Amino acid sequence: MSSNGVPGCSAFSAELFLDLPPVPDYVFSEEHGHKVRKLKKRVDPDQPPRHWDVKNYVALSREELDGPNFSAQSLPRIDARTCSQDEWFAFEAQHIPCVIDNVMDDWKAVRKWRPDRMLRKYEHKTFDIGSFNYTDMEFGEFLHYARTNGDDSPLYVFDPYFVSKYPKMATQFSVPRFFRDEDFHHYAGEKDRPLYRWFLCGPERSGTGIHQDPGKTSAWNALVHGTKRWCFFPPHISGSKLKMRKGVRDEGIDWFMEVYPKVKDDPSLGMIEYTQKPGETLFVPWDWWHVVLNTSFTVSVTQNFCSRVNLPQVWAYQKTRKPCYARRLYFQLPAEVRQVLDVADFDLTGPVEGSDSTSSSSSTPVSSSTGASSSGSYYYSSDEK
Repeated sequence: MSSNGVPGCSAFSAELFLDLPPVPDYVFSEEHGHKVRKLKKRVDPDQPPRHWDVKNYVALSREELDGPNFSAQSLPRIDARTCSQDEWFAFEAQHIPCVIDNVMDDWKAVRKWRPDRMLRKYEHKTFDIGSFNYTDMEFGEFLHYARTNGDDSPLYVFDPYFVSKYPKMATQFSVPRFFRDEDFHHYAGEKDRPLYRWFLCGPERSGTGIHQDPGKTSAWNALVHGTKRWCFFPPHISGSKLKMRKGVRDEGIDWFMEVYPKVKDDPSLGMIEYTQKPGETLFVPWDWWHVVLNTSFTVSVTQNFCSRVNLPQVWAYQKTRKPCYARRLYFQLPAEVRQVLDVADFDLTGPVEGSDSTSSSSSTPVSSSTGASSSGSYYYSSDEK
Protein backbone atom coordinates (compact mmCIF):
# COMPACT_ATOMS: atom_id res chain seq x y z
CA MET A 1 0.00 0.00 0.00
CA SER A 2 1.62 3.27 -1.07
CA SER A 3 1.48 6.48 0.91
CA ASN A 4 -0.29 9.79 0.29
CA GLY A 5 0.61 11.54 -2.88
CA VAL A 6 2.99 8.92 -4.20
CA PRO A 7 2.26 8.26 -7.87
CA GLY A 8 1.22 4.74 -8.74
CA CYS A 9 3.37 2.49 -10.86
CA SER A 10 0.72 1.19 -13.19
CA ALA A 11 1.72 -0.37 -16.48
CA PHE A 12 -1.63 0.77 -17.85
CA SER A 13 -1.51 2.56 -21.19
CA ALA A 14 -4.41 4.65 -22.46
CA GLU A 15 -4.93 8.14 -23.75
CA LEU A 16 -5.81 11.33 -21.93
CA PHE A 17 -7.28 12.89 -25.07
CA LEU A 18 -8.90 10.67 -27.67
CA ASP A 19 -9.51 11.68 -31.27
CA LEU A 20 -13.16 10.82 -31.89
CA PRO A 21 -13.80 9.17 -35.25
CA PRO A 22 -16.21 10.84 -37.68
CA VAL A 23 -19.63 9.27 -38.13
CA PRO A 24 -20.59 10.03 -41.75
CA ASP A 25 -24.19 8.81 -41.46
CA TYR A 26 -25.12 11.76 -39.23
CA VAL A 27 -23.11 14.67 -40.66
CA PHE A 28 -25.92 16.10 -42.79
CA SER A 29 -28.84 14.46 -41.06
CA GLU A 30 -31.69 16.79 -40.12
CA GLU A 31 -33.28 13.84 -38.34
CA HIS A 32 -30.23 13.64 -36.06
CA GLY A 33 -30.60 17.28 -35.01
CA HIS A 34 -34.30 16.82 -34.35
CA LYS A 35 -33.68 13.71 -32.25
CA VAL A 36 -31.01 15.47 -30.16
CA ARG A 37 -33.41 18.34 -29.42
CA LYS A 38 -36.13 15.86 -28.46
CA LEU A 39 -33.76 13.99 -26.14
CA LYS A 40 -32.66 17.22 -24.48
CA LYS A 41 -36.28 18.00 -23.65
CA ARG A 42 -36.65 14.61 -22.01
CA VAL A 43 -33.38 14.84 -20.10
CA ASP A 44 -34.12 18.35 -18.82
CA PRO A 45 -37.73 19.46 -19.41
CA ASP A 46 -37.06 22.82 -17.72
CA GLN A 47 -34.24 23.78 -20.08
CA PRO A 48 -35.25 24.65 -23.67
CA PRO A 49 -32.80 23.05 -26.16
CA ARG A 50 -31.84 26.48 -27.49
CA HIS A 51 -30.57 27.43 -24.01
CA TRP A 52 -28.11 24.56 -23.65
CA ASP A 53 -25.21 26.72 -24.92
CA VAL A 54 -26.04 30.17 -23.53
CA LYS A 55 -23.04 30.28 -21.15
CA ASN A 56 -20.59 29.55 -23.97
CA TYR A 57 -18.58 27.09 -21.88
CA VAL A 58 -17.36 25.60 -25.15
CA ALA A 59 -14.93 28.55 -25.27
CA LEU A 60 -13.29 27.68 -21.93
CA SER A 61 -9.54 27.19 -22.10
CA ARG A 62 -7.75 24.00 -21.15
CA GLU A 63 -6.50 25.74 -17.97
CA GLU A 64 -10.04 26.73 -16.98
CA LEU A 65 -11.32 23.16 -17.45
CA ASP A 66 -8.40 21.49 -15.67
CA GLY A 67 -8.35 23.93 -12.76
CA PRO A 68 -5.50 25.73 -11.04
CA ASN A 69 -4.14 22.80 -9.01
CA PHE A 70 -3.86 20.14 -11.70
CA SER A 71 -0.22 19.28 -11.00
CA ALA A 72 -0.36 19.52 -7.19
CA GLN A 73 -3.27 17.19 -6.42
CA SER A 74 -2.92 14.05 -4.35
CA LEU A 75 -4.96 11.26 -2.79
CA PRO A 76 -3.92 8.18 -0.84
CA ARG A 77 -2.97 5.45 -3.30
CA ILE A 78 -3.55 1.71 -3.02
CA ASP A 79 -1.82 -0.83 -5.26
CA ALA A 80 -4.36 -3.52 -6.14
CA ARG A 81 -1.57 -5.99 -6.86
CA THR A 82 0.04 -5.86 -3.42
CA CYS A 83 -2.62 -4.71 -0.95
CA SER A 84 -4.23 -7.58 0.98
CA GLN A 85 -7.97 -7.82 1.60
CA ASP A 86 -7.50 -7.17 5.32
CA GLU A 87 -5.33 -4.13 4.58
CA TRP A 88 -8.04 -2.85 2.27
CA PHE A 89 -10.79 -3.24 4.90
CA ALA A 90 -8.62 -1.38 7.41
CA PHE A 91 -8.16 1.44 4.91
CA GLU A 92 -11.83 1.49 3.88
CA ALA A 93 -12.79 1.90 7.54
CA GLN A 94 -10.84 5.18 7.61
CA HIS A 95 -13.64 6.57 5.43
CA ILE A 96 -11.57 8.67 3.00
CA PRO A 97 -11.38 8.65 -0.81
CA CYS A 98 -8.40 7.11 -2.54
CA VAL A 99 -6.91 6.06 -5.87
CA ILE A 100 -6.56 2.34 -6.58
CA ASP A 101 -3.85 1.53 -9.11
CA ASN A 102 -3.41 -1.53 -11.34
CA VAL A 103 -7.06 -2.59 -11.34
CA MET A 104 -7.34 -2.59 -15.14
CA ASP A 105 -4.07 -4.22 -16.14
CA ASP A 106 -5.86 -7.20 -17.71
CA TRP A 107 -9.08 -5.51 -18.84
CA LYS A 108 -10.10 -6.07 -22.46
CA ALA A 109 -12.08 -2.83 -22.11
CA VAL A 110 -8.86 -0.85 -22.54
CA ARG A 111 -8.89 -1.89 -26.19
CA LYS A 112 -12.54 -2.73 -26.75
CA TRP A 113 -13.98 0.49 -25.33
CA ARG A 114 -12.04 2.88 -27.50
CA PRO A 115 -14.59 5.04 -29.36
CA ASP A 116 -13.45 3.80 -32.80
CA ARG A 117 -13.78 0.15 -31.73
CA MET A 118 -17.16 0.75 -30.09
CA LEU A 119 -18.40 2.57 -33.17
CA ARG A 120 -17.75 -0.50 -35.32
CA LYS A 121 -19.66 -2.78 -32.97
CA TYR A 122 -22.32 -0.53 -31.47
CA GLU A 123 -23.00 2.20 -34.04
CA HIS A 124 -26.72 1.36 -34.20
CA LYS A 125 -27.01 0.00 -30.64
CA THR A 126 -28.60 2.24 -28.03
CA PHE A 127 -27.31 3.52 -24.70
CA ASP A 128 -29.20 5.55 -22.10
CA ILE A 129 -28.11 9.16 -21.75
CA GLY A 130 -29.44 9.84 -18.34
CA SER A 131 -33.02 10.04 -17.21
CA PHE A 132 -34.71 6.69 -18.10
CA ASN A 133 -37.44 8.75 -19.79
CA TYR A 134 -37.09 7.22 -23.25
CA THR A 135 -33.62 8.73 -23.52
CA ASP A 136 -31.85 5.98 -25.45
CA MET A 137 -29.49 7.11 -28.20
CA GLU A 138 -27.64 5.11 -30.84
CA PHE A 139 -23.92 5.09 -30.11
CA GLY A 140 -23.12 6.43 -33.57
CA GLU A 141 -25.51 9.32 -33.02
CA PHE A 142 -24.01 9.99 -29.61
CA LEU A 143 -20.46 9.95 -30.93
CA HIS A 144 -21.32 12.41 -33.68
CA TYR A 145 -23.00 14.64 -31.10
CA ALA A 146 -19.94 14.38 -28.84
CA ARG A 147 -17.65 15.50 -31.70
CA THR A 148 -19.77 18.44 -32.82
CA ASN A 149 -21.79 19.81 -29.90
CA GLY A 150 -21.27 23.24 -28.37
CA ASP A 151 -23.45 22.67 -25.31
CA ASP A 152 -22.44 24.00 -21.91
CA SER A 153 -23.05 20.62 -20.25
CA PRO A 154 -23.42 18.01 -23.01
CA LEU A 155 -25.49 14.86 -23.00
CA TYR A 156 -23.74 11.99 -21.23
CA VAL A 157 -24.13 8.20 -21.55
CA PHE A 158 -25.08 6.92 -18.09
CA ASP A 159 -26.44 3.44 -18.74
CA PRO A 160 -27.36 1.06 -15.87
CA TYR A 161 -28.55 -1.71 -18.20
CA PHE A 162 -25.52 -2.11 -20.48
CA VAL A 163 -24.68 -5.59 -19.16
CA SER A 164 -28.18 -6.99 -19.75
CA LYS A 165 -28.32 -5.37 -23.21
CA TYR A 166 -24.76 -6.24 -24.26
CA PRO A 167 -23.54 -9.16 -22.12
CA LYS A 168 -20.15 -9.27 -23.83
CA MET A 169 -19.26 -5.95 -22.22
CA ALA A 170 -19.41 -7.69 -18.83
CA THR A 171 -16.52 -9.92 -19.92
CA GLN A 172 -14.35 -6.93 -20.79
CA PHE A 173 -13.96 -5.60 -17.26
CA SER A 174 -13.93 -7.15 -13.81
CA VAL A 175 -14.96 -5.90 -10.39
CA PRO A 176 -11.83 -4.97 -8.40
CA ARG A 177 -11.04 -7.85 -6.08
CA PHE A 178 -11.55 -5.75 -2.94
CA PHE A 179 -15.24 -5.45 -3.82
CA ARG A 180 -15.87 -8.72 -5.65
CA ASP A 181 -17.21 -10.69 -2.68
CA GLU A 182 -18.13 -7.73 -0.51
CA ASP A 183 -21.37 -6.35 -1.92
CA PHE A 184 -24.21 -7.41 0.34
CA HIS A 185 -26.89 -5.98 -1.97
CA HIS A 186 -25.97 -8.90 -4.22
CA TYR A 187 -27.92 -11.23 -1.95
CA ALA A 188 -31.18 -9.50 -2.82
CA GLY A 189 -30.83 -10.69 -6.42
CA GLU A 190 -29.91 -8.89 -9.61
CA LYS A 191 -33.53 -8.06 -10.45
CA ASP A 192 -34.44 -6.61 -7.07
CA ARG A 193 -31.37 -4.79 -5.78
CA PRO A 194 -31.17 -1.01 -6.38
CA LEU A 195 -29.49 0.15 -9.60
CA TYR A 196 -25.78 -0.08 -8.95
CA ARG A 197 -23.68 -0.40 -12.12
CA TRP A 198 -23.28 2.09 -14.96
CA PHE A 199 -21.35 2.41 -18.21
CA LEU A 200 -20.32 6.05 -18.60
CA CYS A 201 -19.25 7.79 -21.77
CA GLY A 202 -19.16 11.57 -22.00
CA PRO A 203 -17.65 14.44 -23.97
CA GLU A 204 -15.64 17.30 -22.54
CA ARG A 205 -17.73 19.49 -20.20
CA SER A 206 -20.24 16.73 -19.33
CA GLY A 207 -20.43 15.46 -15.77
CA THR A 208 -22.54 15.24 -12.62
CA GLY A 209 -23.46 17.90 -10.08
CA ILE A 210 -22.66 17.85 -6.38
CA HIS A 211 -24.28 14.85 -4.64
CA GLN A 212 -23.96 11.99 -2.19
CA ASP A 213 -24.42 8.47 -3.51
CA PRO A 214 -27.79 6.88 -2.76
CA GLY A 215 -28.67 4.61 0.11
CA LYS A 216 -25.41 5.11 2.07
CA THR A 217 -23.55 3.08 -0.56
CA SER A 218 -19.88 3.51 -1.36
CA ALA A 219 -18.64 3.38 -4.95
CA TRP A 220 -15.69 2.71 -7.20
CA ASN A 221 -15.20 4.47 -10.54
CA ALA A 222 -12.72 3.03 -13.05
CA LEU A 223 -11.61 5.42 -15.79
CA VAL A 224 -10.61 3.60 -18.97
CA HIS A 225 -10.00 6.64 -21.19
CA GLY A 226 -9.88 10.40 -20.74
CA THR A 227 -9.69 12.63 -17.65
CA LYS A 228 -12.19 13.49 -14.90
CA ARG A 229 -11.94 16.39 -12.46
CA TRP A 230 -13.34 15.63 -9.00
CA CYS A 231 -13.98 17.57 -5.81
CA PHE A 232 -14.81 15.73 -2.58
CA PHE A 233 -16.21 17.07 0.70
CA PRO A 234 -16.60 15.15 3.99
CA PRO A 235 -20.08 13.94 4.99
CA HIS A 236 -20.45 16.38 7.90
CA ILE A 237 -20.35 19.43 5.59
CA SER A 238 -23.81 20.88 5.07
CA GLY A 239 -25.12 20.56 1.52
CA SER A 240 -26.32 24.18 1.72
CA LYS A 241 -22.67 25.27 1.62
CA LEU A 242 -21.94 23.22 -1.48
CA LYS A 243 -24.99 23.19 -3.71
CA MET A 244 -25.94 25.53 -6.51
CA ARG A 245 -28.51 28.16 -5.65
CA LYS A 246 -32.12 27.13 -6.12
CA GLY A 247 -33.60 27.41 -9.59
CA VAL A 248 -30.22 27.12 -11.32
CA ARG A 249 -29.20 24.14 -13.45
CA ASP A 250 -27.03 21.87 -11.31
CA GLU A 251 -24.45 20.32 -13.62
CA GLY A 252 -20.82 19.53 -12.94
CA ILE A 253 -19.45 22.32 -15.08
CA ASP A 254 -21.86 24.87 -13.59
CA TRP A 255 -20.61 23.90 -10.13
CA PHE A 256 -16.96 24.31 -11.09
CA MET A 257 -17.61 27.67 -12.74
CA GLU A 258 -19.89 29.14 -10.06
CA VAL A 259 -19.43 27.35 -6.70
CA TYR A 260 -15.83 26.19 -6.85
CA PRO A 261 -14.35 29.73 -6.77
CA LYS A 262 -16.30 30.40 -3.55
CA VAL A 263 -15.26 27.24 -1.69
CA LYS A 264 -11.78 26.37 -2.92
CA ASP A 265 -9.95 28.52 -0.36
CA ASP A 266 -12.10 27.66 2.67
CA PRO A 267 -10.13 25.11 4.75
CA SER A 268 -13.12 24.49 7.04
CA LEU A 269 -14.85 22.61 4.20
CA GLY A 270 -12.13 19.98 3.90
CA MET A 271 -12.27 19.93 0.11
CA ILE A 272 -10.17 17.37 -1.74
CA GLU A 273 -9.56 18.03 -5.42
CA TYR A 274 -8.26 15.41 -7.81
CA THR A 275 -8.03 14.82 -11.56
CA GLN A 276 -8.47 11.16 -12.39
CA LYS A 277 -6.28 9.80 -15.17
CA PRO A 278 -6.86 6.74 -17.38
CA GLY A 279 -6.12 3.51 -15.58
CA GLU A 280 -7.02 4.93 -12.18
CA THR A 281 -9.93 3.69 -10.07
CA LEU A 282 -11.32 6.08 -7.47
CA PHE A 283 -12.94 4.87 -4.27
CA VAL A 284 -15.76 7.12 -3.01
CA PRO A 285 -16.79 6.35 0.61
CA TRP A 286 -20.43 6.46 1.64
CA ASP A 287 -21.95 9.92 2.24
CA TRP A 288 -18.98 11.87 0.86
CA TRP A 289 -20.12 14.77 -1.28
CA HIS A 290 -18.60 14.74 -4.76
CA VAL A 291 -18.90 16.51 -8.09
CA VAL A 292 -17.40 15.36 -11.39
CA LEU A 293 -16.44 17.13 -14.62
CA ASN A 294 -15.20 15.33 -17.72
CA THR A 295 -12.28 17.45 -18.91
CA SER A 296 -11.89 15.34 -22.06
CA PHE A 297 -13.90 12.59 -23.74
CA THR A 298 -14.14 9.82 -21.14
CA VAL A 299 -15.08 6.16 -20.97
CA SER A 300 -15.56 4.58 -17.56
CA VAL A 301 -17.50 2.09 -15.49
CA THR A 302 -18.74 2.54 -11.93
CA GLN A 303 -20.50 0.47 -9.27
CA ASN A 304 -22.10 1.28 -5.95
CA PHE A 305 -21.81 -1.32 -3.22
CA CYS A 306 -22.45 -2.26 0.41
CA SER A 307 -19.45 -3.78 2.17
CA ARG A 308 -18.90 -4.88 5.76
CA VAL A 309 -17.65 -1.34 6.43
CA ASN A 310 -20.82 0.55 5.47
CA LEU A 311 -23.29 -2.30 6.11
CA PRO A 312 -24.65 -0.74 9.35
CA GLN A 313 -25.37 2.55 7.57
CA VAL A 314 -26.92 0.86 4.53
CA TRP A 315 -29.10 -1.32 6.76
CA ALA A 316 -30.27 1.65 8.86
CA TYR A 317 -31.17 3.52 5.64
CA GLN A 318 -33.01 0.63 4.01
CA LYS A 319 -35.09 -0.41 7.02
CA THR A 320 -36.24 3.21 7.44
CA ARG A 321 -36.71 4.25 3.82
CA LYS A 322 -37.42 0.93 2.07
CA PRO A 323 -38.62 -1.57 4.67
CA CYS A 324 -40.01 -4.09 2.18
CA TYR A 325 -36.68 -4.30 0.40
CA ALA A 326 -34.86 -4.39 3.75
CA ARG A 327 -36.83 -7.50 4.77
CA ARG A 328 -36.02 -9.23 1.51
CA LEU A 329 -32.34 -8.40 1.89
CA TYR A 330 -32.30 -9.50 5.53
CA PHE A 331 -33.62 -12.99 4.88
CA GLN A 332 -31.21 -13.52 1.97
CA LEU A 333 -28.10 -12.53 3.91
CA PRO A 334 -25.86 -15.21 5.47
CA ALA A 335 -26.70 -15.94 9.09
CA GLU A 336 -23.43 -14.53 10.39
CA VAL A 337 -24.23 -11.21 8.71
CA ARG A 338 -27.83 -11.09 9.94
CA GLN A 339 -26.68 -11.56 13.51
CA VAL A 340 -24.85 -8.24 13.57
CA LEU A 341 -27.73 -6.16 12.18
CA ASP A 342 -29.83 -4.03 14.50
CA VAL A 343 -33.42 -5.26 14.18
CA ALA A 344 -34.68 -4.22 17.63
CA ASP A 345 -36.91 -1.50 16.19
CA PHE A 346 -37.80 -3.25 12.91
CA ASP A 347 -40.78 -5.46 12.06
CA LEU A 348 -39.39 -8.47 10.19
CA THR A 349 -42.85 -10.00 9.67
CA GLY A 350 -44.16 -7.39 7.24
CA PRO A 351 -44.37 -7.55 3.43
CA VAL A 352 -41.25 -8.38 1.44
CA GLU A 353 -40.41 -6.61 -1.80
CA GLY A 354 -39.08 -8.64 -4.69
CA SER A 355 -39.81 -10.17 -8.09
CA ASP A 356 -40.35 -13.61 -6.57
CA SER A 357 -41.88 -12.63 -3.23
CA THR A 358 -45.40 -13.00 -1.90
CA SER A 359 -47.23 -10.35 0.10
CA SER A 360 -45.46 -11.31 3.29
CA SER A 361 -42.28 -12.99 4.38
CA SER A 362 -42.25 -16.76 4.15
CA SER A 363 -39.01 -17.02 6.10
CA THR A 364 -38.84 -17.49 9.82
CA PRO A 365 -37.73 -14.12 11.22
CA VAL A 366 -34.82 -13.91 13.59
CA SER A 367 -35.97 -12.51 16.92
CA SER A 368 -34.72 -9.14 18.01
CA SER A 369 -32.91 -10.77 20.91
CA THR A 370 -30.60 -12.65 18.53
CA GLY A 371 -30.13 -9.90 15.97
CA ALA A 372 -30.33 -6.67 17.89
CA SER A 373 -26.62 -6.04 18.29
CA SER A 374 -25.14 -3.51 15.88
CA SER A 375 -21.63 -3.86 17.21
CA GLY A 376 -20.71 -7.37 16.06
CA SER A 377 -17.21 -8.18 14.89
CA TYR A 378 -18.26 -9.00 11.32
CA TYR A 379 -17.95 -5.44 10.10
CA TYR A 380 -15.73 -2.48 10.87
CA SER A 381 -17.48 0.02 13.13
CA SER A 382 -17.75 3.57 11.80
CA ASP A 383 -15.86 4.61 14.94
CA GLU A 384 -12.77 2.74 13.74
CA LYS A 385 -11.23 5.55 11.69
